[in-house]
Amino acid sequence: MRPKSIVRFEIFYLLSIAVGLISTAINWNTGLEKVQQSSPEAAAFYPAMVAGGAAISILISLLLWYFTARRASNVARWILTVFFGLSILSLLYTLSTGQFPGGLAGIVAVTSYILNALAVVMLFQPDANAWFKRDTPPAQDAETFE
Repeated sequence: MRPKSIVRFEIFYLLSIAVGLISTAINWNTGLEKVQQSSPEAAAFYPAMVAGGAAISILISLLLWYFTARRASNVARWILTVFFGLSILSLLYTLSTGQFPGGLAGIVAVTSYILNALAVVMLFQPDANAWFKRDTPPAQDAETFE
């Protein structure tokens, strides 16, 4: 049985992925306009690049979710934590250069960061720490495949 902190991690982390997709959709036209202004030739590739990047990002995120929340992989937990740390550094850079989006796009981005932060915090709660220290990986719960 998985600890409450891991279940909460799952909820926050999967919500952050969904909110990230919403953010991508909200920023689609703004990004396309910026690319068209800076390099009209590159604008033709923008949809494929963003869609491909989003697909790879989701795949990596889902793999990290699975190995962290379902297989109790301490390595996946730390990779996820490092990725979160890098995203915070990116956020700080974006804020310092004045490039952070305003309005709805900014609200959605902040929501995604908060959900991701809550997810990472759940990974380091006492019950989660004990779960990651188990010698054998957890058996698959029946709920995993529901």
